[in-house]
Amino acid sequence: MTREALSALESHPVLVPLLKRIAQQETKHVAFYASQARDRLAASKKARVVARLALERAWGPVGSGVMPETEVAHVMTHLFAGSEGRKLIRDIDARIAKLPGLDGLHIVEDAMGSRGIAS
Repeated sequence: MTREALSALESHPVLVPLLKRIAQQETKHVAFYASQARDRLAASKKARVVARLALERAWGPVGSGVMPETEVAHVMTHLFAGSEGRKLIRDIDARIAKLPGLDGLHIVEDAMGSRGIAS
């Protein structure tokens, strides 16, 4: 999703087609991982508890564990700015919350808020 948002913001003649190809490939990966998560979470209470705990306590945006927070905040602001960005954040959180045992989570919106980025 964010790769699609990035390609929409970008106008470089070489980067746009590359970002679109990456987004198409990533869509396939997300579909696979989502189906695996749905099946595995549905089959195991322990998996639901562990996954929820990990997402609530340890999840962070890509790069947040290795990059300076100023850079993470800059990228998140760039990708998720404005009303379209807020909609994208809520869509991501809604998809996660639909998985078994993960209802009510707002990890992306929380990550934005903890960095002082309006969502």
